[in-house]
Amino acid sequence: MKKKYVFILAIIAVVLSGCFLFSSKPEDTSLIKLGDTLTVDNTDSRRILLGKQDALAMDGMYYAAWGMGQTEPYEDSDGKIVQLYDAQIHLLLGEYKDAETAQQNMNSWLETGRDGYDVIEETQSTYNGQTYTKLTYRFQDKEVPFSEGISVFTVVGSSALCIELTCRESFTDNPETTMADFLNCCTYLTK
Repeated sequence: MKKKYVFILAIIAVVLSGCFLFSSKPEDTSLIKLGDTLTVDNTDSRRILLGKQDALAMDGMYYAAWGMGQTEPYEDSDGKIVQLYDAQIHLLLGEYKDAETAQQNMNSWLETGRDGYDVIEETQSTYNGQTYTKLTYRFQDKEVPFSEGISVFTVVGSSALCIELTCRESFTDNPETTMADFLNCCTYLTK
């Protein structure tokens, strides 16, 4: 399998395996801090924090996920039943030694997104003072339980960031507005 598909496969594996769902109660905090780069205002009651992973912090990688809407049981690729939300937000942050390395990683993630999704539109958009490359797409793989999504990519200082909103057909909110609302809750600590 090509190296460029590793990122997408990792995200899909996390989504489908239910690894972002934790057996313990979700973290009860109004401000989520990821690394030394980012805080997310977590006060929007429509978003349920599913979990935050700092397990790869030694490598400078951070991950968080939120669910929105209704849930329904879904059998993942391992045969495990998980609760699947109408929409999910996945955030991946990589903190690197310099801005050049961050840019290289972000470019790699962006290229993987371009190759792995049926991209409808690619634009540059600014939210809360930060500019992102935004991909709007449909899923090519019919086995994936989501029908559409929006991914944004950016570099902040020496950090690379990818945020994905994946939606099922049952999601009734506007995905563009949902992503904008989330990005406007993101504050970068390093510029």
